[in-house]
Amino acid sequence: MKATLFANAISGRGEGVAIAERLAACLIESGWAVGISLEHPDSLKDEIFNDCPDAMIIVGGDGTLRTVLNRAVKTLNQLPPVLFVPLGTANLMSRHLKLRWNPQTLPEQALKLLKNRNIREIDAAICNDQLFLLMTTVGIDAEVVHQLTKTRVGPIKKSSYISPAWGALWSFRQPVMNVEVDGYRVVENQRVFTFVANVREYGMGIPIANEAISDDGLLDICIFPASNQLNLLQMSLSAVVTLPTLFPGSMYLRGRDIRIESAEPAPVQIDGDAGGFTPLKIGLLPFRVPFIVP
Repeated sequence: MKATLFANAISGRGEGVAIAERLAACLIESGWAVGISLEHPDSLKDEIFNDCPDAMIIVGGDGTLRTVLNRAVKTLNQLPPVLFVPLGTANLMSRHLKLRWNPQTLPEQALKLLKNRNIREIDAAICNDQLFLLMTTVGIDAEVVHQLTKTRVGPIKKSSYISPAWGALWSFRQPVMNVEVDGYRVVENQRVFTFVANVREYGMGIPIANEAISDDGLLDICIFPASNQLNLLQMSLSAVVTLPTLFPGSMYLRGRDIRIESAEPAPVQIDGDAGGFTPLKIGLLPFRVPFIVP
């Protein structure tokens, strides 16, 4: 059996390398052939995917997971089962898959999961040629992520978001946008915050797309009015105290293909990372990602 193990060296404040080494040692002792990559996901070479393994093990945050798989789906004809060991800040995919790791027995847990090979397949989507598994958003939270990306030094903590979030709340102005779902124009020339989700979880676990099912072959689209700063503040508070889809003027739709245009470039975030700017073309991929779960 062969496994390819990817670890982001800065994830978990540097714990990623140590965990990867422990995992590799345990697997090798059990008879697995293991290839290890400790490069930053953006620096991965295509050659590492040439020999399709029996399993891919990814150690890092949601961004590391997305970036590695983004490279893999462009290189491999078929994705092998993926075992995810989360070391990020939000760890939304870990929550969604109900992965619970004990740091003391993590290598043994991983080996057991690999042997049991219980697979859960998750829809995958593409946003302007970038893979996403969790969500894509266009609006104030994307502005926060963009600002944090410009100033971050080292690993991100939850407190890292406070300053850019406060600044964005009072200075960011949502551009006028058009939103199209499966060929139907649902928003025309309005200032709206748009959230395209594959899973329920978001941020601190707030279920913005509270009806999302990650293997139903559909994306959930939540659209909220954002004509002024008061709207943005009300929407933010609504997300904390109740389901934000109850916010007056909001829309909740499902679809497979989404087009978003704006009068001026609007910031985009993909699975918690800065994802460029509008316009966007979003669509489901014709396959699902196989995750190894308990």
